[in-house]
Amino acid sequence: MKKTRQMKNLTFFVLALVAVIGSAISVSAVEFNVINVKIDGQDMAGISSYDVERGDRIDISVLLEALNDTDDVIITARIMGYEYGSVMDSTSQFSVEAGNTYRKTLSLIIPDDIDSSEEYTLRVDVSDKKDEVTQEVTLHIDEQRHGLQIYDVLVNPSSTIAAGNPLFATVRLINYGEKEENDIKVTVSIPALGVSTVNFMDELNTEIQERDEDHLRNDNSDQLDFLLRIPETAESGTYEMRVDVEYNRGFSFLSQSMNVNVIGAEKESGVQTVLNSDSNSKVTNAGETVNYKIMLANLGNEPGVYTVQVDGVSTWGEAGVQPSFLTIMPDSTGEVTISITPFASEEDASHTWVARIMVGTSPLSEMVFTTKVEGAEVITVDEKDTLKSVLAVIFGLLVVVLIVLALLIAFRKIKGDEEENSSVEGQTYYQYYPKN
Repeated sequence: MKKTRQMKNLTFFVLALVAVIGSAISVSAVEFNVINVKIDGQDMAGISSYDVERGDRIDISVLLEALNDTDDVIITARIMGYEYGSVMDSTSQFSVEAGNTYRKTLSLIIPDDIDSSEEYTLRVDVSDKKDEVTQEVTLHIDEQRHGLQIYDVLVNPSSTIAAGNPLFATVRLINYGEKEENDIKVTVSIPALGVSTVNFMDELNTEIQERDEDHLRNDNSDQLDFLLRIPETAESGTYEMRVDVEYNRGFSFLSQSMNVNVIGAEKESGVQTVLNSDSNSKVTNAGETVNYKIMLANLGNEPGVYTVQVDGVSTWGEAGVQPSFLTIMPDSTGEVTISITPFASEEDASHTWVARIMVGTSPLSEMVFTTKVEGAEVITVDEKDTLKSVLAVIFGLLVVVLIVLALLIAFRKIKGDEEENSSVEGQTYYQYYPKN
């Protein structure tokens, strides 16, 4: 029994020793230490509460001392208790080496709609895979002196609007500031279309006034309605609509932009074309080329680039177009030649085909043409024999004519030689002697 009791005591002692050693190891396992936290350069050590305003940006600087080498360290700063989301920023992961000091900076934007005149906790966490060190700072949130905001902008119709129609816009403002705002001027405009309209809001109370007084008469938000008429000449496109707010006696301004899609009456093309052809029907023989000419006149005020496509010829012939592209300046003319060559055939036929005239990539017109093809004549065996006989007679006659011509030429040459000799023999020569 005594031995059993001794074994229990020994077991308890070992477990206690293990717990103490584990605790020591756990304490010594912390890899880093936060030296200080600064906000906008101000050390938070000894400061009970730090005052910031809605809309402010605060820069948080964390000075970190590495006690041991470790990887995957990350620093996170967050404001606790914000009702409408998360206000936080984090560094990327980084490694630290024992004995070195590291400084990291994070930034937070204080929301415009966070409850004012309240205190919040700014929590800074430094952690790796195993450990975490936390420091907390108390923030006191105040309103800005002038804190008007554009809460929302609604347009109707919301997707697209046709040129010439009215566009309705609603602008809702909210006062997050400390001061009541009066004589607020709101301008809604579409600068590219040259249209704008102005409206005024007499007053807009603060949140404190809304809480402390009659809610129905002292809202800290209100809206204005606007009417813009899209010009009938507006082209289709996406336009910027601007909302500009002027308040605080003209010393404070707000602006917001959004896109408005307009469907307009498209301008007519600056290219106006008149077409004509030399003939819509021609006759040719099989295997022979026939040309069709298309004359074009551009009566518009912009250059036109024309092409001609031929359809309906490939099964019975070949087609060619010259030139491939034709550019005609305003108040000028041009010409396109279409060459049609029917395949060799012994039969007569009539073919209809189409010339499609394009301006750029847009079809302009289609012209219908007809080509009548006369087949090649077929010569029979008797006709061939007769033709050979006729050719033989003609050849014989040509030989006789050539022989006669040769004889005539030879005769004339002999006769000429005889006359030349006789004239030489009948000549008399005289000697001239001068007198003494």
